[in-house]
Amino acid sequence: MRKTTLAAAIALSTTLVTPLVQAEDKRIKHQEVKSGLTFMTGTILGTIAGGPVGFILGAAGGAYLAEQGKQNVERELALEETNSIMTQLEHSLSTQELEIAQLEQMIQEKMQLQLYFDTGVDTLSDEDSAQLEALSDFLQDNDYMHITIDGHADARGSDEYNEVLSKERAANVAERLKNQGIAMERMSTQGHGARFARGSDETGYAEDRKVKVEVFSSKGSANLASTD
Repeated sequence: MRKTTLAAAIALSTTLVTPLVQAEDKRIKHQEVKSGLTFMTGTILGTIAGGPVGFILGAAGGAYLAEQGKQNVERELALEETNSIMTQLEHSLSTQELEIAQLEQMIQEKMQLQLYFDTGVDTLSDEDSAQLEALSDFLQDNDYMHITIDGHADARGSDEYNEVLSKERAANVAERLKNQGIAMERMSTQGHGARFARGSDETGYAEDRKVKVEVFSSKGSANLASTD
């Protein structure tokens, strides 16, 4: 008799609870679509329904959340790693830019140009003209730069002749730069004759017959009378 009563009570409770669970299930499904939290709602549904099915749904929701949390952590770590790499690259780039700027400064503070002449000649060759044209372009782009122009001659000939020849060579270089737009105030010229000649054969003589142009920054120090 007691078993019959218990069975009837269970059947009655099932009949009453099922419609409630179904109604609640529809409401939760609507929330799922609205919020997109399917597995979260599964956990709530499992709590309402109770029993093994409820535990399974709740476990599924928990597993989903755990996986999402893991993925979020992985994304954050990947972002941190990317930011770290970007920081290193920026630092490396800044270092390289600084090194380049220092190198450019060293070049600009004392840049030399050698122009060579034939024996007894003070006129410029086509090659010399091309080099001076490039130099004038550089000077026009960097108006704080100045130059010294030093004429030299080989040891052959008299001291008086070599002195005049070296000055004429330097003056012709300055005149060419002036014609290309470089103000004379930015140039200093000097003839040294054969004072610094070192050659004792044709090869050495050819190296002595020259005009040396030094480019320097007015922001730094400069020796306006080169003795090299």
